[in-house]
Amino acid sequence: MRKQYPGMDPIQTELLVEACRIVDQLEVMHDLMRGDRSAWMWIKMPKNAGELILVVDQIAINRRALQVALKTITATLTTIGGEAQSTEEDPLNEIGRRIAERQAAAQGR
Repeated sequence: MRKQYPGMDPIQTELLVEACRIVDQLEVMHDLMRGDRSAWMWIKMPKNAGELILVVDQIAINRRALQVALKTITATLTTIGGEAQSTEEDPLNEIGRRIAERQAAAQGR
């Protein structure tokens, strides 16, 4: 069962979860575009199968679409969620916490 935030209904919770997924995908795309990451995924192949190259086209277009989706979701959460009871309980802070954790982990590589 998902964590429920005060004043959030299940739809708002799902929107928050989806926003966090989008943030994760945007971070991977950002790393790929900067060259900090060499591949989106790796595929394990049997020995002597040769090399397989997976090409991901139009990453910048997909990144922009995800940014727009994230903006829409956060605006929806803010609009339907109203004022959070406190800053600590604000579910949108979950996104900020996840970004900060990822950045700290990346610096510790």
